[in-house]
Amino acid sequence: MKRINSMKKPIGLLLLLLLFLVGSLPAQSPAGDTLRINSAAFGGERQVVVYPSEFHRYAGEDVHFPVIFILDGQHEWFINPVLSQIRYLQYTHEIPQCIVVTVPLLDRNQECAIRDPDGLPLPLHQFLVDEISPHLTPYQPSDLNVLIGHSFSASFALYSYAQAPYFWTAAIAHTPLNKLEAVLMEIPEEDLDPNCLFLSIGGPEPSKDGYHRTRFDAALTANPAVAEQLTVFRSEFATHNALPIVATPHFLTQLFHGFSLRFADIAQVDLNYQLVEAPGSVDEEMELIRTAARVMEDDISLEIPEVNGMTSRYLAGDALEVAQAIYAWGNRLYPKYFEFYLYLAEIEVELKGNANAAEDHLVQAEKLLATMEQDSEDLDYYREEVARIRLRVNTEME
Repeated sequence: MKRINSMKKPIGLLLLLLLFLVGSLPAQSPAGDTLRINSAAFGGERQVVVYPSEFHRYAGEDVHFPVIFILDGQHEWFINPVLSQIRYLQYTHEIPQCIVVTVPLLDRNQECAIRDPDGLPLPLHQFLVDEISPHLTPYQPSDLNVLIGHSFSASFALYSYAQAPYFWTAAIAHTPLNKLEAVLMEIPEEDLDPNCLFLSIGGPEPSKDGYHRTRFDAALTANPAVAEQLTVFRSEFATHNALPIVATPHFLTQLFHGFSLRFADIAQVDLNYQLVEAPGSVDEEMELIRTAARVMEDDISLEIPEVNGMTSRYLAGDALEVAQAIYAWGNRLYPKYFEFYLYLAEIEVELKGNANAAEDHLVQAEKLLATMEQDSEDLDYYREEVARIRLRVNTEME
């Protein structure tokens, strides 16, 4: 934790911004939770693996996370790199913190086979749309749902979107082929946004993705009205199986481009990490921040790295009252995140504010360190920070 009374140094501020804007990253990928679901659609038990948001354990009830469903969860060669890509895109703040659900298929050819695009919904579609979601409630999902499939399951992803555009925010289909032309005909053209459907195809050589590409291009040519509204990425060099690794980050960064920029204009700084313009009043700045937060606000809550990134810039301009207001907002959203309490306590000291309020923040930080961070390698360091700030409260405040 950087000390507030040292935050006015430009280099320290820049490092703080970089640290908190991207968030923390565990040394190893987090283990997922295996859920066993009694599926009426399949007539038996099915399993999915849920990877919660990194910040879920800190979140209050008003925080919700988008959900990314990945088909073909039985294929590690596909799932592992995509999970890694999502994790690092979150780390670099290109995409928001998400709940990721991997869906293993027992017989992908049978479960994803589209026989009649406008017939009765396939069991896999019913399982995804109707049966998994109730089990995700403890992970605090938002209504933003993304489906990712590859090859056979890519066509199914488009089919499922066509069946339930009210449920799916976006579908990412890597090199689809099965019944592609028929599926495209079922996609509702009204209100279709290019940020909804993402299709990729690999290189034209036979050893790359030539077989799929010829039929892919023909299907899009046969459906020009829909094709014009799709986001299509043609990789000239990727093979059929490499395409998901190449195209997934391309599509996800486009889908969440607005999120990644939503606070870019707030408290802008120069190369010396000084505010370009003097900040307004607390109310004026908070209104700017709340307005910016409304980009995808219903589906993507204010995030911990965003709180720390913005406050570091205001602290660079000695706007401690604005930083205090942002931390207080973040604290309400993430009441189990101990560091916000430490920052709020030290800001009270800097502002010569309320000693009792500062002590209350420190007491709460101590409780959370004991309950939420007991296994942290930095536990002793944070306890020393509590003691340091408490000493300042006792010696510098009345």
